[in-house]
Amino acid sequence: MSDAAERFDIKWIRRAPGPATQPPDPNFPFGMDHDFTRGSRPACRIALPCPAEGLGLWEITCKHCGFVAACTTAGRADDPASITIPCKKLRS
Repeated sequence: MSDAAERFDIKWIRRAPGPATQPPDPNFPFGMDHDFTRGSRPACRIALPCPAEGLGLWEITCKHCGFVAACTTAGRADDPASITIPCKKLRS
């Protein structure tokens, strides 16, 4: 079991059938890195499979502090490649 799987519940949820209708952003050929921390520390960075399976979203829940984040996917090269989330317990 990977370290991320031990620390986080990571789920991909399909939201619609079929391919994306818009082209990918050429500025992100290897995925986007999303930071939900607003500069808060401590934080954790979680790598995500990119591209995702299709139109949907990643839902990431920290098993330590309970922080939940979600970001959409389109099954394209510019899907989220990683997400950085703050720790609710340690920043309080």
